[in-house]
Amino acid sequence: MNEDAFSALCERNRRSTLAYLYACCRNLALAEDMAQETLLIAFRKKENYFPEASFSGWLVSIARNVWFRERAKLAKQGAVVPLDEIADNHAAMLFDASQYDDEAWKAREQALDGCLRKLHPEDRRLLDSHFNDGRPYADMAKSLRKSLAWMKVKMFRIRQNLLLCMRKALQPAEAL
Repeated sequence: MNEDAFSALCERNRRSTLAYLYACCRNLALAEDMAQETLLIAFRKKENYFPEASFSGWLVSIARNVWFRERAKLAKQGAVVPLDEIADNHAAMLFDASQYDDEAWKAREQALDGCLRKLHPEDRRLLDSHFNDGRPYADMAKSLRKSLAWMKVKMFRIRQNLLLCMRKALQPAEAL
């Protein structure tokens, strides 16, 4: 495989690699650094990749090793590191890279946009206030003269409706 084709394959899998590493470390900046390192290692070892094998699976195995090294380094520095042995040992099985390819990502973006437009304007305003403006539920509840419990239930129901709408929008046409 030539360098351009390999680079294109790496770029198509960059988002899924980042998503996997973020799930491991729960730190976006660290995940971005580790994703970059993963892709660099993959590029250096491109002759070890067999085109018959899953490229995303190969990248996840490299990313997993990068995460293990980083986790050991952080532990030596005394940092609290999320440990989930089951997830670590079965990461490739638990992680579906196809959910993060550009086509799937765009489909999800379009579904979310469509579902957000279907929401009641007040529900959209609440989502915007919390997720875009960063307002805590307590502040939102106070401004609406509602209880914190009411606000939590309201937000849960809005998110649940969005999830159901997105699942329906993302179902294959033949499943409908």
